[in-house]
Amino acid sequence: MAGMNASRIALVTGANQGLGRALVEGLAARMNDHDLVLLTGRSHRRVTDAVREVASLPGTRARVEARVLDVTDTDAIARLAEELRARFGGVDIVLSNAVARLLPEESQAERADEFIDVSNTATHAILRSFGPVLRPGGRLLVVASSLGTLGHLDPRLHHLFDDASLDQVEYAVESWRSAIHHRTAQEAGWPIWLNVPSKVAQVAAVRAFAAERREHDLATDTLIAAVCPGMVDTATSRPWFSDYSQAQSPAQAAEAVLDLVFAEHVDSTLYGELVRFGTALPWHGGTPRWNRTACSRPERGSPLRHAFAHRKEFIVMSAITTPFGFSSTAAEVAQGIDLGGRRAVVTGASSGLGAETARALAATGAAVTLAVRDTAAGERVAKDITASTGNAEVQAAHLDLADPASVTAFTAGWQGPLHVLVNNAGVMACPEQYTEQGWEWQFATNHLGHFALATGLHDALAADGNARIVVVSSTGHQQSPVVWDDVNFAFRPYDPWLAYGQSKTANVLFAVEATRRWADDNITANALMPGAIYTNLQRHTGGRGSGRVPAELIKSVEQGAATSVLLATSPLLEGVGGRYFVDCNETEVVDRRSGTLHGVARYAVDPHNARRLWDLSQDLITRTGSL
Repeated sequence: MAGMNASRIALVTGANQGLGRALVEGLAARMNDHDLVLLTGRSHRRVTDAVREVASLPGTRARVEARVLDVTDTDAIARLAEELRARFGGVDIVLSNAVARLLPEESQAERADEFIDVSNTATHAILRSFGPVLRPGGRLLVVASSLGTLGHLDPRLHHLFDDASLDQVEYAVESWRSAIHHRTAQEAGWPIWLNVPSKVAQVAAVRAFAAERREHDLATDTLIAAVCPGMVDTATSRPWFSDYSQAQSPAQAAEAVLDLVFAEHVDSTLYGELVRFGTALPWHGGTPRWNRTACSRPERGSPLRHAFAHRKEFIVMSAITTPFGFSSTAAEVAQGIDLGGRRAVVTGASSGLGAETARALAATGAAVTLAVRDTAAGERVAKDITASTGNAEVQAAHLDLADPASVTAFTAGWQGPLHVLVNNAGVMACPEQYTEQGWEWQFATNHLGHFALATGLHDALAADGNARIVVVSSTGHQQSPVVWDDVNFAFRPYDPWLAYGQSKTANVLFAVEATRRWADDNITANALMPGAIYTNLQRHTGGRGSGRVPAELIKSVEQGAATSVLLATSPLLEGVGGRYFVDCNETEVVDRRSGTLHGVARYAVDPHNARRLWDLSQDLITRTGSL
């Protein structure tokens, strides 16, 4: 906190328990004996008792005073800010932490006013009242959540918060409140669960307020930001989770926030942003999955594991949308992305989509390994990619996904972290054929081989700390679910399209379960439909002349690789996993065959099916010694 005043004044709202109390304790321990920390809350008895307890802690150095402050009283907020200006000349640290407790069994609509008043109206008042009295070198942080990124809202609502002024954010919040009262909120696209729009609005308010002062604040080393503290075991959050075995204690969660407060200098990339453990989350970023940590620490071995168990009726999540679409190319999607120093593996990269995906990744500066069955062909492609991108770190390596020994050799030979794994290789609608293990060829190549590859590379992916797995599936998955009792067609007549559909369903289910199972390692996996593209994949289906897809829906190879590259590289997909994308955007869940190239079957994203497939696959692969 370079340049901060010799005698510092700090204030924390909602501070008599939980995270707020831990923040006060941390401030009192890190500040000096001539500094002052104001512990605020609504109850005089509770704040007084809390101050007495904090003062008695052996590590406490700063003075701690109790102040009654009801954050729903905006006049009281203004009076306290003015008092601190008159008494001390301003304030140095403001941590806006107060939150309304909401239980799963309570009506969201009936509690909306209190929730909005505490979380949003109070945030606006704190920004307006304490911002002007924040002294140079100060910190004003609003405790929010990674739910506060714009991608959590229905796209119809984005314009209300994107690049909005603080007045406009306030208007949007009141419009949301009015829609709840008039029972039109869901129709307008607002989620039922209050926490989502509330957190988005909090972050939008911080962004709006900070935008007006950015130049001046950065010149004086002053920080205004929103913060996500992570999953914290508190009385407020506990009712919403089924598993707290690896949640942070309030004291642990407070550390990252306090590190931001006491950083020697302000990082300009964090100013006005939503900050999670020292990293700014993309404002236009995506939606968390309820089987994935919503606020996970970006280091391997994090103590957090998300186990959200909200009642489904409380949550209306929005599909992830991006600026890209049907006609976008891999090069366009990757433009401006820098993966220098990161490593990627692309299977089936000796031609077609795999080669183009590898080319786009190489253009970002990543070191790319083409995992191919025909090594000579892979080496030719690698040389061509180097020539077209100038990236010399492109190489080919042998991998036969239908051969467990080949997969084992590849994973055993891998050294160091891996940032991106693109499971691209595949076969489609081939004649009936089985591996030495008795596995149906398409299920073995498209799913089991990639399953063994990913699990064999797990430690390398975890070592990266923020790895992504991209799984190329197909609309063909709508042809068949996984037939649990006969995945290898031992009892039913072989049908090449049903076998293909089953394997492509398995691809999607793998992405769902890998994201859930490897959440602690910050590994995400997403599946995709690349589109209709003429490649070697169609060699068993009649190829270009088959007429299965209208000509206007045919993509070039460059367009077909775009969704894979988006999932592998885009900051819009930071922390997003277990999803299915078409044309660079998440597609809808369907309950019957869509008849188009869009839509993901409900059985393909069902968590129970995903866990069952993982167990089945692990059992099959373990028998070969590949795991």
